[in-house]
Amino acid sequence: MDQEIDWQAVRRFHGHLGPWLALGIRIGQAGLRALNARPHFGIRVTVRCPQAPPPSCIVDGLQWGTGATYGKQNLKAEPGEPIRVHMQNTDTGASVLVTLMEGVPDMMRALLDELGDEAATFRIWAAPQDELFQMVEEAPAIVQQTRPAPAS
Repeated sequence: MDQEIDWQAVRRFHGHLGPWLALGIRIGQAGLRALNARPHFGIRVTVRCPQAPPPSCIVDGLQWGTGATYGKQNLKAEPGEPIRVHMQNTDTGASVLVTLMEGVPDMMRALLDELGDEAATFRIWAAPQDELFQMVEEAPAIVQQTRPAPAS
C-alpha cells in the first residue's frame, strides 16, 4: 500500500471498519498513483455504486484515499451497478476507469458473513490488487478551468 493507514482515525471518520471502506481507500490510492495526481485538490472522483451500505461505504473509502470530498464537489456518487470509479487528474486531464473483478461483490458479502467487519477489512487490505479491481487509462480529456479568469 502507499502509506501506513491510521485505522483508528479511519474508524472515527466512518464509524467502523469494513471491507468496502478498505477497498475504496485502495482504489483511491491506486488512482492517485496511476494519475500522478495531487490528493485533495488535484483529483476528481465519480463513483457508481448502490446507494445502501455496505457497498456504498466504498464512497467514504474513496474520500479517505484521495482527499476528494462532497463539499469541494470533486467527489460524486451516482446510483447504479456494476460498481465503477472514474478518477481524473484535474491538472493534466488524464483519467482512469476502475472496475471490480468478477465476483468481488459476492466475495465481500461472504467475507462479511464469515469474518465480520474488522477481519474482512484487513483481508481486503492484504489481497492482491489484481484480484480486486482493474484500472484502465482513458484518453486525456480537456481540463475544465475552475479558477476565475484574471481581472483586466
